[in-house]
Amino acid sequence: MRLSAKHNQIDIFFNEFSGGLNSDIAENIAQNELSILTNFEYDTKTGALKTRGGLRKLLELPDDITAMHYLPALNALLVTTTSDIFIYTEADGLKKMGSLAGNKIPDITIWNDKFLVASGGNLQEVDLEYVTDLGIQADIVGVTNGRVMVAREGYDYITFSGVGDETNWNVTGNDIDAVEIAVGYKEGGNITNAVIFQKDIVVFKDNNKIYRIVNFYPDWYVQQIGFGDTCISRKSAYQLGDRIIFLGKTGLKNIIPTAGYDELSIRDFDNKIWNELSSFIDIVDHAELKWVESDRQLWVILANNRKSYIYNIQYNIENGKWSIFEYPKPVKCVESDGISKTFIAIDNIIYIKDPFSDDNGIPVEAKIATKAIPARNQYLLKRCKIFYSQTQQQEAVIEIDSFKKTIALQPTEIAVSDTDIASQDEDPARNWNQQAIAFRANKRISKAQVKLTVQKKCVIHGFLLTIAEV
Repeated sequence: MRLSAKHNQIDIFFNEFSGGLNSDIAENIAQNELSILTNFEYDTKTGALKTRGGLRKLLELPDDITAMHYLPALNALLVTTTSDIFIYTEADGLKKMGSLAGNKIPDITIWNDKFLVASGGNLQEVDLEYVTDLGIQADIVGVTNGRVMVAREGYDYITFSGVGDETNWNVTGNDIDAVEIAVGYKEGGNITNAVIFQKDIVVFKDNNKIYRIVNFYPDWYVQQIGFGDTCISRKSAYQLGDRIIFLGKTGLKNIIPTAGYDELSIRDFDNKIWNELSSFIDIVDHAELKWVESDRQLWVILANNRKSYIYNIQYNIENGKWSIFEYPKPVKCVESDGISKTFIAIDNIIYIKDPFSDDNGIPVEAKIATKAIPARNQYLLKRCKIFYSQTQQQEAVIEIDSFKKTIALQPTEIAVSDTDIASQDEDPARNWNQQAIAFRANKRISKAQVKLTVQKKCVIHGFLLTIAEV
C-alpha cells in the first residue's frame, strides 16, 4: 500500500494571483496574494503573471546618472549626470548640452517642446541645440495655467512666471507678469515638493505639513490639508489619474478629492508592502515615485536599494497589485517613451527593458511564493502540478515546505515521469493554452505553500497541491 492511500486527500489551488505581493507573514495573507513576488510583473493586456524584462544596454555616460525625461514631440531623452546635461535621440545619438546649474537631483518638466531643468541653481531651459539660463533659482519646477511654477528650499513662496513667458520673473503687480504666493509663511519647514493637481497645487513641507493652493491667480488662497506626515524627499510624490500618491514616513498615501472637488482628503494607499518598505524609510535620503506608461506601472525607487517596488495597474488604480524588481545594482531612475520603451538607469548606464533579455549577461532570478496554509498536525504532500506557458527551456526549483525538487520547464507540453500526461488532464485549474507539469511526492510537510524559482522567461498561471491531513 502506498503511504498516501489510507488518507482522505484534498486539492488546494493557487491559481488566481490578482492580489499581488503582500509582505505580511505568509499565513496571514489572502489566497489570491503572494508572500514573495520578485522579478515578476503583470501583463498589461492579459493580467498574467510573467517574469520581468531584462536589461539591454543602450548608452554609457561619463558619470552616474541622476535623472531622465522623455519628450515625445522631439523623440528625445534628456539625461542628467551629477554635473552635466545630455540629450539622446536615435538620429543623432548622445550629445552633451552643458553643465547643470545646481547640485541637486534635477526636477524636469516640459514647456513649449523644451525641457525645463531645476537642480538647485538657476532654472535652465534645454532644447536640441542650446541650454538657456532663465534667471531664477529653482529646486522644483512645473507648468500650470500658462505659467512656469518654481519653488526652492528655504523660501516660503511659490513663484509663477509671466503668462506664456518663462523668462519673465518680475513680480510687478501686473497680472501678465510674474506672481507669487506664500505657503505656510512663518510656520517653519522647507518646501520639499509642489505637485500640480488639476486647478490646484499641493505643497509638501518638511515639518510634516501639507498645504493646498486653491484655484488660479488672482482668485487663489492657501489652506492646510494635512499634518503629521509629508513626502520624504523632493520626488516622492506623484500625480496619477485622479489623485496624488506620496511616500511618507508612515506609509504610502493618497490625496484624493472629496465632496465633488471642494475638499482634498489624505488616505492610506495600498500598503500591502509597507512591512518591507518601512525598514528602509528611516535610512533612505531620497526616494522617487515615477509612472511608467509603457508598462502601466508606478515605480517606487529608493536610493541605494537594489529593489524597486512596482505597482502594476491593468485597468484602474484601485485594482493594482505589487511586485518587486531586483537588479544587480540599485536603479537611479526610470523613464518611458509613453508607448513601448522603458529606460532604466543604473550607475552611468542606460538600459532598455527587454522582455527577451537577461540583465546584460546576468540571469534574472525570479521568485514566487504563495500563501502558507499551516497544518493542524501535518500534511502528507501527495502530488503537485504547475501550470505555465510561454517559457524558455529551463530548470526551475520548486519548494513545498521541506520538500524541494528541480524540474524541467519546456516550451512544449511534456509527459512527466509518473505517467501523468498534462494534455490528458481534465483539470479545472488548467486552461487550454497552458502547459502543465506534475510530480508525486509522498512527503510529510507542516504547511501547504509553494515557492518557485526560475531564471528564464516564463508565465506562471498557478499551482495545484494534492494533500492529506495526517
